[in-house]
Amino acid sequence: MKQQWQQLEDRYSQITKREKLIIFFSGCGVLIYVFVMLFIEPAWSQYSQQQQELDILKTQIVELEQSSTELKQALRIDINLPLNEQISQLKQRLESVDANLEQISAELVNTEQMTQLLQDMLAQSDRVKLVSLHAMPAVDLMAVNQAAADKHPAMNVSLYQQNLHMVIEGRYQDIYEFLHSVESLPWQFNWQNFQYQVKQYPSAQLSIEIATLSLTEDVLKL
Repeated sequence: MKQQWQQLEDRYSQITKREKLIIFFSGCGVLIYVFVMLFIEPAWSQYSQQQQELDILKTQIVELEQSSTELKQALRIDINLPLNEQISQLKQRLESVDANLEQISAELVNTEQMTQLLQDMLAQSDRVKLVSLHAMPAVDLMAVNQAAADKHPAMNVSLYQQNLHMVIEGRYQDIYEFLHSVESLPWQFNWQNFQYQVKQYPSAQLSIEIATLSLTEDVLKL
């Protein structure tokens, strides 16, 4: 045995320094590999397995928390929520309709305002003479056939068109200036059925209808 060991020492002493380094590092590599296989690899495998189990547990916890949140939200749901939403939508529609009605009402002319309108019109020019003026029957613009009325009995709002027929006399330029100044008045109305006729030059007559809107059927008393 001693002789074999001596032979190994003799052979080792005969190899070059480079070969000795190769043998040294090869031996270290073998030792490291054995250490890894005996200690590091089992520990790493166990760690990886535990990490996977931990990830699974985290996923299960998140799913349970989501289920808990959904259950709490479901318990808070008001069974009257759909009805309340419908009521809210109807209230919004009603507010919109009221706003539209207010806007329309601002453009309407009632009987008292029509009287003021006529006074303002006649005060626009002293060179135009009023020949005749009479009120025509109000026209219900919302009136429909009886079948439609029976189909919607709750629709009882009416909008009336009040027409006044006026005949004025004067020179063409005076009549033109009169109409132009009337249009600048703060009233909402429409001109209809113009009929201009020269009676005796330069005097002429203009027959015209003034149409206004009102929520009542009251006829203007002239």
